Amino acid sequence: MVPPWLAVARQFRPSRGRQILPGAGTSAFSGPADRPITVAGATGQGDAMRRRLIRGGVLAVLALAALWEPAAARAEDAGRAVFTRQCLACHSVVRMQNRVGPSLYGVVGRAAGAVSSYIYSAALRASGLVWTEPVLEAFLADPQALIPGSAMRYAGLKDAADRAALIAYLKGL
Repeated sequence: MVPPWLAVARQFRPSRGRQILPGAGTSAFSGPADRPITVAGATGQGDAMRRRLIRGGVLAVLALAALWEPAAARAEDAGRAVFTRQCLACHSVVRMQNRVGPSLYGVVGRAAGAVSSYIYSAALRASGLVWTEPVLEAFLADPQALIPGSAMRYAGLKDAADRAALIAYLKGL
């Protein structure tokens, strides 16, 4: 099946000065039925129309792409909002900028207790964990259940969608 925009574009295919018999259905020009007509201006008009249609199609695709935001970007924006509400008071996302808690810049995939400029609790240093997505999911749900004796005094992020959004945001750092 031919897309409608291509079918319209094919109607304006240039004739390159060929002779077209009137009534053949290939030209919008008309003339006496007994003699062929030469389509001299069709090349420029057809090419210009095709360029306009292609340009319009490209612009339409770009406009739709700009309006359609990928789900990952929406999750990252939601994660930034969760971080601002729940984590920003104690943590930073700037590299090597610690607050009450360590910087979370590059936390996904990092070993627990690995930021050299921060003093961690003995329980966290001894945990041997690597902050993978499943570990972060469990830790964010209930930090004390995963690492008893951790210095992080936080009741946990109970909403699974918020945890997923926050992890997506932290992965992007």
